[in-house]
Amino acid sequence: MKIAVSSAHRYLVAMAERVVMTEKEKMLAGLPYDPADHTLAADRCRAQALCRRICLDPFGEAAARTALLKELFGSTGTDVYVEPNFRCDYGYNIHVGEGFYANYDCIMLDSAPITIGDGCMFGPRVSLITATHPVEAERRCWRDDIPYEGEYARPITIGDQVWLGAGVIVNPGVTIGDRAVIASGSVVTRDIPADSLGVLAIQEGENPKFIEEKLYKLLPASRKKTDEEKDPAKEEGKQKKKSRRKNRKNEE
Repeated sequence: MKIAVSSAHRYLVAMAERVVMTEKEKMLAGLPYDPADHTLAADRCRAQALCRRICLDPFGEAAARTALLKELFGSTGTDVYVEPNFRCDYGYNIHVGEGFYANYDCIMLDSAPITIGDGCMFGPRVSLITATHPVEAERRCWRDDIPYEGEYARPITIGDQVWLGAGVIVNPGVTIGDRAVIASGSVVTRDIPADSLGVLAIQEGENPKFIEEKLYKLLPASRKKTDEEKDPAKEEGKQKKKSRRKNRKNEE
């Protein structure tokens, strides 16, 4: 996925060249950084050690595992639980709300902040990836005659009461709105509005397509939203149609 470089990003890069910044400061600012930096390497070792302890924690010791997660993550709600095996880069860039649950083999590459709201659920093997690289090979690959530009990262934000199905991958810079559901196996490369269902649709003879649909359209009639929760634009259209019908009857 090619991520456009904005003028603001170029300005930050130019400022970083004038001001001496550590590689960690560059990473947190969204600038290109060298992941081989000693400070970042030490931070990753700390996170890996905590991840190993979480993975080896005896089944049923929920309080102990929660305590380790609170030590690993930047911030958490009171109730947070992650099944083994869990992997992350740094941990301190991960912020989760109340009632967070992640099933087996969750991966969060948190070079940039990963912010997760309240009441979120992740299926097994969900991956949140903030780190990315230049798509041009000459800028991305290690060569003695060309300075290495490093990698950079874009934050991921997930709203409240979001459900990510098994095997979902969320790419750098994505925001997923409140109460959204992402179907299993989907690769999310763009923002998803609130109350939406995201699905990677694969049909015979066609390229895979990621489609989204408002959840209330897919619910059975008995579970449709109340008048206060319906789509305002559609409700306005219905009221206009009723008004036109009433006017025609009065004219007759």
